[in-house]
Amino acid sequence: MKSYRLVFVFVASLMMLTSCLEDNLDFPEDDRIVTSPSTAMISLLNTLSDRGDFSCFAFVYPIDLRLSNGVLVEASSKASLKEISQDQNSGIHISEVSFPLLITVNDQLNSIDNEQELFELLQNCELPTLRTALERTHKQCFDFAYPISMLDKNSIEVTLNSREEYIQFYYNNQPTSYQPSFIFPVSVQVFSEEAEKALNNTFELYEVINACSGCPELFMDYVKRNDGLFEFTASVNKANAFDWFIDNQFIQSGTPDSNTLTKKLEPGFHEVCIKAFSEDCVEGEVYCLEFVVEDPCPSLFFDYEERSYGHYFFEANFERMFDLESYKWLINGVIKDEEGTIQGDSSDHQFEYQFEPGRYTVCLKTTTDECPEGAEYCKEINVECVEELSYAWDLETFGYTFTADFELRDQVTYIWYAYIGDTLVKEEVREAGSNDDHDFLVEMERGVEYTICLRQDGGCADKEICEEWVFE
Repeated sequence: MKSYRLVFVFVASLMMLTSCLEDNLDFPEDDRIVTSPSTAMISLLNTLSDRGDFSCFAFVYPIDLRLSNGVLVEASSKASLKEISQDQNSGIHISEVSFPLLITVNDQLNSIDNEQELFELLQNCELPTLRTALERTHKQCFDFAYPISMLDKNSIEVTLNSREEYIQFYYNNQPTSYQPSFIFPVSVQVFSEEAEKALNNTFELYEVINACSGCPELFMDYVKRNDGLFEFTASVNKANAFDWFIDNQFIQSGTPDSNTLTKKLEPGFHEVCIKAFSEDCVEGEVYCLEFVVEDPCPSLFFDYEERSYGHYFFEANFERMFDLESYKWLINGVIKDEEGTIQGDSSDHQFEYQFEPGRYTVCLKTTTDECPEGAEYCKEINVECVEELSYAWDLETFGYTFTADFELRDQVTYIWYAYIGDTLVKEEVREAGSNDDHDFLVEMERGVEYTICLRQDGGCADKEICEEWVFE
């Protein structure tokens, strides 16, 4: 009598579990229809139950499915498939499907012939798979109670003894197309619960996943204000607080009601991030923007050439030179010329200068409304003294005529000196580029010793040449 009652209770329970599905299903007459386990179909039905619809493709009905209790059923329409997805429970649920499945995509008929193709369809339609669901919730809401066993990409059983082994296996040893295949039962530790939970199938794993709201949904945008500051605005759902980071440096905390950050950023590459935690996101969620801040100051540049000794030709060569109102040429900080639209047609963006020997800093400099502190570009010009000075001489009736006789005599300024002892009796300057000759005539008293010196001007005293002469 006792045994009879147990059997009766079991049969009654089974009838109650299937009663919700019977109204939505047709039971095919041919029990010989072949079905195969389908995690992809379980994922699809989970999405259908959650979202209620998907628009990327449409099934061609009927679809043959097998319940977890072995009963073969038929979904004859989208409405019945949706009701099936919502009526499932851990006791009875869809576990297998009969391939091929016919679908239409943009009115084109296609055939899905196996589990891999069904997974690829979900991925192409950006519909959740078991892989994406696990990546969203694992380590955030729960972890597996190790060891666990899984099948790898080649359907070889692998035992994983720790979270580290799981991560190595899942993310490093398997391709990105790999879909998790667990050997049940497995146990999980839900972080919000004390006791471990044993799972017997993929449907029960989805129940744990679905109970996890997952990480906060984060988004960020920014605008650059007229004053050059950047104003960032964060959008944060499912979190009461979050943190701002710039280039991996903590800046400040925020809330959904206090969600802006205003900062001045220096020119260059920057990464601005927000990070939030929640009860269902213990490791946190991060959203980042990467961008390059352009320098508001123009990038000045000029080329130059030495056309003759100490005579340099400069020419501005930068992107915005025709748009700038004004920019200036400076030598050792002293303005020598000005260019820009303020000069009208007279602005040729060129500059010439005759340098004496020495070291000079030649700069372009400008200021704009966007660059009030100014921008400049400088180069060092070093004009060396002539290495060797020399002169020739001719005896005259009154004394001597000395003639400068060195290679760059037309291009440098040099000075003649005539001394009797320490007394300067004659001095003559010959300017660079002048039309003067190179002669220095000195009338001399007979028998008196004169010192004749030739020196390059411009700090080149160490390059002078001096010799003693006596007019007999």
